[in-house]
Amino acid sequence: MYYYNGESYTFNLKNGSENYGGMVGEEIDLLLNPNNPEDVIEDSFLSNWFGPVRFCTVGIFIFIIVIIISAVAIVREMKQTKT
Repeated sequence: MYYYNGESYTFNLKNGSENYGGMVGEEIDLLLNPNNPEDVIEDSFLSNWFGPVRFCTVGIFIFIIVIIISAVAIVREMKQTKT
């Protein structure tokens, strides 16, 4: 439960685990949307950076695959023009 502008709200952590492992009454940092106080997430490294890191990793992987395929195509083209 948290309080914002004198009103109390409850929420469930969405960290991908059914068992948070925290203690009842434990204080955690939250990020909330002031226009919609029910839109809240935990302010943690996992909550803030897992999505961007995952998408960047996939993007880098795809970029490397494209570079390798392009290099193979260029080498094949160069071999064909020599003969």
